[in-house]
Amino acid sequence: MFCQNKDSIIQKKERNDSIVFVITNKVFDSLQNRFSIFENHTDTKDPLKCYTFTSQDSTLNDHSIHKMENLNEILNCDKDLLIFIHGDGKTTNNAVMRGLKIQNLYDLKIIVFSWTSKMEKVNGLKNFKNSKKNIELGILKFKEMLLQIQELKKMRDFQTKKIHISLCMHSLGNYYMERMVKDSLLSGLHDELFDNIIFNAAAVNQKEHSKWMNQLHIQKRIYITSNKKDFNLNGVRVFTKSRKQLGERLKLPLSENSNYINFTKAIGFMFPTHLTHTYFLGGIRGENINQFYFNLFHGKEIQLNDSTLFIRRKDGLGHNILVN
Repeated sequence: MFCQNKDSIIQKKERNDSIVFVITNKVFDSLQNRFSIFENHTDTKDPLKCYTFTSQDSTLNDHSIHKMENLNEILNCDKDLLIFIHGDGKTTNNAVMRGLKIQNLYDLKIIVFSWTSKMEKVNGLKNFKNSKKNIELGILKFKEMLLQIQELKKMRDFQTKKIHISLCMHSLGNYYMERMVKDSLLSGLHDELFDNIIFNAAAVNQKEHSKWMNQLHIQKRIYITSNKKDFNLNGVRVFTKSRKQLGERLKLPLSENSNYINFTKAIGFMFPTHLTHTYFLGGIRGENINQFYFNLFHGKEIQLNDSTLFIRRKDGLGHNILVN
């Protein structure tokens, strides 16, 4: 059982690794000081930028600029690595602090891909539409980032420092992978680059998702999470021209190379409503959920045949996760 795993997250206190690594395709503003160093624009000309941020008492204290080719030296540790793509409405500070929380909660090393998803003085529908355009504008830089991770993996394998590397895309961040496939940008990326790819509470259209997802080959396993009562994704469906979202409501046909985990019975609707969308950040009842994400983020294969943890759905739409 998950809760008996000696590496279980629930048997350890939350860690305190104060250094977070960030890769960004935002425009750098040399006139700004400290942490407001990025304009709210996608940089399509200059190379990707790599930073380390340090935090103390939930406050960012310092940042350092690095060259992308020095990524292996910067990440000089033997912990499993998670590449995290945040969702809509996040400033760089927001993204860094979320990455820090994931890193310490799940005892791994994280690289946050910070992209332009927050307009000044604008929220809601207008911001969401602008963020989708920014993903389309910055898709080549996203591929550049994946190629850098590929080089990092090569160097680690050569040094016999093999680690698990997984990719988690949350909410609108999942649109990056949809565009990678539909824009025919997977060439040059190796098979099984990632142990796990996690489409977490995905804010992409559910309809016909299997057509593009079946083309993915850069992973050993794909996991897709959903919650029918996800407050944020229901809002996307109601207030935009988007259809039912992948992280909300599923319909056949499903992707042949993916595993679907339904959180509707385990999470459903609750207050505060953000928990219906960000249930991977802890604070949710049930050890199974935290341990599920611990194993996912550490590149492990989920044992879906364990009837104490999962139940296969009768409608053919994957598995329900159980709450213990």
